[in-house]
Amino acid sequence: MTDISLPKFKTLYLDPPWISVKGSGGKGCRGAKYDLMTTQDIIDLPIQNIVHPDGCHIYVWVINNQVDDGFKCLEKWGFKYQTMITWHKTGNPGIGWYFRGTSESCLFGTSGKLPFKKINGRIQQGVTSFVAPRLEHSVKPELMRWMIERVSYPPYCEIFARRFVPNWTCVGNEINITIQDFLAGVTATQAAIPPTTHPSGFGFTPTKIKMPHGIPTDHDYMLEPSFFEDNVEELSIINYANET
Repeated sequence: MTDISLPKFKTLYLDPPWISVKGSGGKGCRGAKYDLMTTQDIIDLPIQNIVHPDGCHIYVWVINNQVDDGFKCLEKWGFKYQTMITWHKTGNPGIGWYFRGTSESCLFGTSGKLPFKKINGRIQQGVTSFVAPRLEHSVKPELMRWMIERVSYPPYCEIFARRFVPNWTCVGNEINITIQDFLAGVTATQAAIPPTTHPSGFGFTPTKIKMPHGIPTDHDYMLEPSFFEDNVEELSIINYANET
């Protein structure tokens, strides 16, 4: 039964602390500086208790060789898988067995009947693949959050968060409380970060970029160059998805 006293969100964003068990002998994720969780413990989180009754979008980062575990989470939490968003990392390849990792993916799912988000009559869309520099261990590009805010509705909640973000409820044992306590009804104190005119709260003015050949010119995308290191001169966006 859903606890009606818990806050409800229309957008959930998770980067679970997976234990990489396939091909690693169950040794976990090399370089991790935080507590890891078993797949079953992640699946068993009562995420459905904070889903908005009108509907919800969910974004879940997965490990490449354990994508099926992400699908199990979506199913258990009551979401229908819609698509996968892949981050192609610039810089040196990461670790791996048969293939060294140069990408990471995020599953997108929906529940309920939220309509497509529109501004001035136009559906707000993201893309299913983007290029951004490799960051420190486990840190994800803010471009992903920007696309989430473009496509999905507030209120927003980031679970397993590592910092506070304006206009989001952020929950994580590195900044306030554990997700287990939050889902049990403990209030997650938020840092007093003043909002800005930009929905992500980063205070930049996005600039237009030229879309690659073959992408319809009537779809403008606003992306921030500061997401990319100085040695990255342009952004490549591929696998355009027009999901209408």
